[in-house]
Amino acid sequence: MQVKIINPEQFVQHNNKIGILMYTNIESPTVNLFTGEQHFVIKRNEIESPLMEDLNEELLNNNELRALALDNNLIEIKRFSMVEYINYCQSYNK
Repeated sequence: MQVKIINPEQFVQHNNKIGILMYTNIESPTVNLFTGEQHFVIKRNEIESPLMEDLNEELLNNNELRALALDNNLIEIKRFSMVEYINYCQSYNK
């Protein structure tokens, strides 16, 4: 499976939690962070952008966050056929 991030600006990090900003007024001092499993209300100045490697890893490992992101059109998922997957893996061995 390959995850393509369409809207990376919606993903934020607070401490070690990566999630999606949703239902937040632009002028509000707090934001709503959804991790897929939980909802947090956090001060806007306490969030940061996650590293793309960390975001990709989180989306691959966190089924709930991936489903939430997919439902909100923030990501696309490409599933490999067995032949495509073998070719994909072999491309790293060249």
